[in-house]
Amino acid sequence: AQSKAHSNASLGIGKALGAEPGATPRARPEAGAAPGMAPGAAPGAALGMAPGAAPGAAPGAAPGAAPSASARQACQIHGSLVLHEAELLVGTLSRDRKSGDLVALDPASGAEQWRLAAPGGIRSSLACKKALACLVTGAGPFMCVDLDKKKVRWEGAKRSPPTPAITSTPVLWEMRVIGSSKDQLCVQDTMFGSTHKVEYSAQGVSLSTPAMHGGLIWLGGSDGKLRAVGYHTTLLRRVFDLGGVLGPASIAPNGLVLVGSSDGKLHAIE
Repeated sequence: AQSKAHSNASLGIGKALGAEPGATPRARPEAGAAPGMAPGAAPGAALGMAPGAAPGAAPGAAPGAAPSASARQACQIHGSLVLHEAELLVGTLSRDRKSGDLVALDPASGAEQWRLAAPGGIRSSLACKKALACLVTGAGPFMCVDLDKKKVRWEGAKRSPPTPAITSTPVLWEMRVIGSSKDQLCVQDTMFGSTHKVEYSAQGVSLSTPAMHGGLIWLGGSDGKLRAVGYHTTLLRRVFDLGGVLGPASIAPNGLVLVGSSDGKLHAIE
């Protein structure tokens, strides 16, 4: 019971076909070069790479820069893109599912601004709040990034006790990052990555991406039940048996908890 946006795309943004009449034709790149590559760049170079940079180097790399592991192969994008202030944040996963990057692009031109390696690749949409981004990686599973300093604040794999494999998109609430791991709820501190005391197990029922409202964590389940777990306790506070397989809950402006089901119904809970 999980809603996930999947799209497989090579990371590179170029001009669309159908330029305005009278536009100056662009110089043609060398034979074998990727579409949208700068004139004079070597065949096999990545999109956006500077002329003279080594084939396989990361986009925006200086001439002669060594290739990065994730730039040597096409990558996938799992989850939604996030527009944060003046940057478009993209999480990538290599086709061998062993590596990936968090990449910041200029939303107007597609030019790369910076990137951070994400061991195991990025497996979810990003959750952003102010200068903080949290995401799920194959090796983490949580990774928390300081967007102002452009560096990793902490990774879940380095924390004790180890974080279970997160299967949902993370949610930021107050100073915590919240995610579900199949049938478990996991909450970690966003500053240091320490595991918070709030944990809940649905005993084999797959849980969706959580939603926060009224001091409760709302979770759709594969058994058709909508659960509300206390944020500051481990207690199950409310249960609604709605039927079907439930997706992630959303909170309406008037406070209603909305959740869709595989039987085609949309439920609104007061």
